[in-house]
Amino acid sequence: MWLRRPQLWIVRVVVASVRIDVRGWQGARSPARGLAVGVLLAVVSLGAAPAALAASDFSWTGAGSTDLWSNPANWSGGGSPSGSVGTLAFDCPPGAGCSAEDDIAGVNADALDVNGDWLNGAGIAGSQPLMLGAGGLTVGSGTPATIPLALVLSAAQSWTVDGYLNVGDVKGAGVPLSIDLAAGSPLTVDSGAGVEVGSVAVSGAGTLTLNGGSLNGVDGGPVSLSGGVELQAPVDSSIGPLTLSGSTLALTSTGPERADAVPIIDVNGGLTLDAASTVVADLGWVGIPEGPGHTGYFRAGGQIDATGTVNLAGATLTLPAHPAGPGGSQCPDVGTGQVYTLIQTSGELLGKFAGIPDGTVVPLAPATCSSDPPTVQINYTAHAVTATVVNGDPSPTFVDLNVSPAGPVVNEPVTVTSTVSTLYGAPAGTVTVSYADGGTLPGCQSVPVEPTGSTYTATCQTSFAAAGSAWLQAVFDPSDHAAWPGETSTFFPLGVTVRRANSTAAIRASSHRLAPGVRVRYTVTIRPGTPGATKPSGTVTFLHGGKPIKSCARRRLIAGRTASAASCTISFAAVGSRSITARYGGNANFKGSRARPVTTVVTRHPESATALQTQLIRAIRTARFAWLWSRPSVSLAFHAAVTGQLVIRWYLAASGTHASKGTRRPLGRLIATTHTSVKAGASATIRLLLSRSAARALRHLRRAQLTADATFTATHAQPVTSSRSFTISR
Repeated sequence: MWLRRPQLWIVRVVVASVRIDVRGWQGARSPARGLAVGVLLAVVSLGAAPAALAASDFSWTGAGSTDLWSNPANWSGGGSPSGSVGTLAFDCPPGAGCSAEDDIAGVNADALDVNGDWLNGAGIAGSQPLMLGAGGLTVGSGTPATIPLALVLSAAQSWTVDGYLNVGDVKGAGVPLSIDLAAGSPLTVDSGAGVEVGSVAVSGAGTLTLNGGSLNGVDGGPVSLSGGVELQAPVDSSIGPLTLSGSTLALTSTGPERADAVPIIDVNGGLTLDAASTVVADLGWVGIPEGPGHTGYFRAGGQIDATGTVNLAGATLTLPAHPAGPGGSQCPDVGTGQVYTLIQTSGELLGKFAGIPDGTVVPLAPATCSSDPPTVQINYTAHAVTATVVNGDPSPTFVDLNVSPAGPVVNEPVTVTSTVSTLYGAPAGTVTVSYADGGTLPGCQSVPVEPTGSTYTATCQTSFAAAGSAWLQAVFDPSDHAAWPGETSTFFPLGVTVRRANSTAAIRASSHRLAPGVRVRYTVTIRPGTPGATKPSGTVTFLHGGKPIKSCARRRLIAGRTASAASCTISFAAVGSRSITARYGGNANFKGSRARPVTTVVTRHPESATALQTQLIRAIRTARFAWLWSRPSVSLAFHAAVTGQLVIRWYLAASGTHASKGTRRPLGRLIATTHTSVKAGASATIRLLLSRSAARALRHLRRAQLTADATFTATHAQPVTSSRSFTISR
């Protein structure tokens, strides 16, 4: 170092001479003597300086109480590295799992030498970057080394990896980096890390894994692989312009744990292969999405995405069987008609894979996979290489359920939408939605799947007959067997909370005015708030003045066509006004309700003569006349609010013409009398069928008149009368 900077030596000599001269001027007997001493000191300095300024090597012992570099006890020799140093040697005993944290800023090491077991601990890490000189990095044989420490390369260098190496960020603008990977030695660049240097040349029979990291993928420096290196990209990664010579580019998924399905390696530039290189693309893994309580697995296929010219140059294309999936099969799960893009570029695609001209059909797995292994057709375009599955598996289908409204009540109409999706292709078939326990959901059996915009749905209208938690599942049934024959909705039923519906109550009385002791019937009708198949059930209680009627408590409802009803028949001994209502307590499906009161008046004269007269006149006027079995008949209905006796006298009126002789004679005689008892609040139906003798008399008349003279005598009331005549013509 001193010999490279001679001007510094001159300054030191002059300074030494001046100092001696001054001292000689002050106390020496001879200036010449002082100059001689100065020259002597300069000569001494010339021999001693290189030894004092040589870069020191440091060996990590990890004997300190902390893992910090600044702790002198962690280094042999009792000091810590600082500034420019020689080789930093890290040796960790097997199984110890060592950690060493760089907390010293500005360390510039000529070389880094790692041996031992650094895998189980935190590795060689730190908050400060390490400058690494021309000595490079050496990983000893069998050493598992994890070095997340940021490295800044200050000079062109070579790395030798004879063990396992996992690196973090490596930077070095314009610096060439050469890496020699011994057979079986892996070098991994993890996600979030990146090697960005001037150029990277990797050789040897080891493995370079871009586990989501970048290798000149940002700065775009060239990357070359030779000598049997295998570049693996199990997840999305990036790399600079790539050249392979007798090496392998493997795009294979490490397993069914990723949701983004397709590992992609982005090549920032072109890709150049040679005839001794191989591209491996795994088209395995077809499965289900992740859901509650289970882990999903997905299709994985390799894809190279470049921005420059891609030259295949007769390289080998391998489409292997993937590792055993959840079913243990070695056969790739690929779907007929699915198109995989193996390579695409915005530049130009040159050449073809060895032995695979355009349109060639190749197997995906050995014949031992099955008697009919999957096959794909390889096609080339100006910018892409694709693989279309010719003989594969049908696509799995997934059914997602939705119920609207989300929280329906009993009997409320709901819309059930089943969205059917596939990994590829368009689903064709029907969907059946049922209860998870096997029960049938009305209206949702074998519903056709139809396109709805960009989705495929099956929609049905239904309702829920009971409140509570309803668990639904949907099964897709393909019509043409182009899809697997059904999957439930994400393998877990859809839960729907069905709420209780409202109810309404209405009460009516058979009579609103009646005499003491006369029985009256009260009927309450309970209707569901939303009409439907389920009717209110349970019991109702009738109340008088707000208090339960003992004989009418907890009357059971009887379901009808649209509602449920219960009745209570009672009588009142004393006159007065009675307020009667009914209360429904509800059940598991319906909320309770209460009817508005109905008023009944109990009186000794419940109905006036005028009201009875009106009822009788209505009955007589609405009487119906007809011929029955060649005999005249009359029917009428009479309703009264009180109990009484209805007597009707029937007369055949005066004039007519004899049919055979043409003579006229009057027939004014009583031909029948009917007596009918009428109960309070009830209707009485009176039917008169003339006797045979009266009928024979009518045969001799062209026209006759039948008169009904009615008298109704109510209890504790005056009789009322009414009459009506019917003209009988033949």
